[in-house]
Amino acid sequence: MNIAVSLSNFQGLSKPLGTDSEVFMGGYTKKPNFIIDSGLMAELNGNEYKVLDFLMRMAYGFGSNTCCVSGSLIRKKTGISKEETFSRAVRKLEQLKLISVARGTGTTNVYTLTLNHHRQMVVPPINGSTPDHGGYTTPDNGDKTTPDHGGTVKDIFKENFKEKIFVQNAQVQAKQDQVLVEQKLESDRLEKQKAEQEAKANFKAKAKAKAESESQLLKNFELFWSVYPKKKSKKTAFEKFKRIDFKKTSFESIMSSLEKQKQSDDWTKNGGQYVPMPQAWIFNERWTDEIQAPVQQQHHTDVNAYWTDQLQAQEPVTDFVPTLVLGEEFN
Repeated sequence: MNIAVSLSNFQGLSKPLGTDSEVFMGGYTKKPNFIIDSGLMAELNGNEYKVLDFLMRMAYGFGSNTCCVSGSLIRKKTGISKEETFSRAVRKLEQLKLISVARGTGTTNVYTLTLNHHRQMVVPPINGSTPDHGGYTTPDNGDKTTPDHGGTVKDIFKENFKEKIFVQNAQVQAKQDQVLVEQKLESDRLEKQKAEQEAKANFKAKAKAKAESESQLLKNFELFWSVYPKKKSKKTAFEKFKRIDFKKTSFESIMSSLEKQKQSDDWTKNGGQYVPMPQAWIFNERWTDEIQAPVQQQHHTDVNAYWTDQLQAQEPVTDFVPTLVLGEEFN
């Protein structure tokens, strides 16, 4: 059986889009013939064709050239899972001038079908087989807006009503989705702003604490330097002083030890000749040295008083038996 079909028999079947009644029909949506006749269909991949089909359904199916619908709904109805794939399909349709898209921040995109741009690309009719007012392969018959098997006017009205409700619900859902997106963006913005404010406050607090610590360290060193007996190499001593771990050793304990060492024999003899350099004393943590108290000598100007002290310091003699009786030597 030969099933070959000559394309010339179908040339010129497409005409410019006519009135709404020609494209808006209950139960189904008409599709312009030139999408196939002009070869445009061959330039579209599966995803691009599905997007175009859906947009024709949402626009022509309701007697309009435009439709306002969210990208998430289009992807859901066409089975395109990835946003990037959907965006590429839309861009391809725009490049082919099949649609135009009005984009706006915070609003749902408006898609406009621009299929009339390709009217001149279709070959004019050869044998006049296209109905005078058709533009499509299915003409209107009788009192019905669809072919014989399309259903009654009442059925069509019901179907159209359902479709209108579907679109309205889709638009409401798109607005609700947009509100949720805006709320999420605002929540993220406030959270980020709060985090930045806390980070800034923490930075200021740390900087203030550091400045106060450095100021207190300098005051403590100046106090140390004013007390230390040997005042040499102050800059080097301050560098060593800054490295002291005051969490382990308090400044008060260091100063207390310094005051005691100043009174020791090692520091007072020979006019303080053996007092260590301040940086060495700090580096070696000499405040931990054991300090021997200087021996206090009592000076007596009275000889009797001196020996009295010496005798009192001796322990008393017990059980003393004299060996000499006075006068015996004279017997």
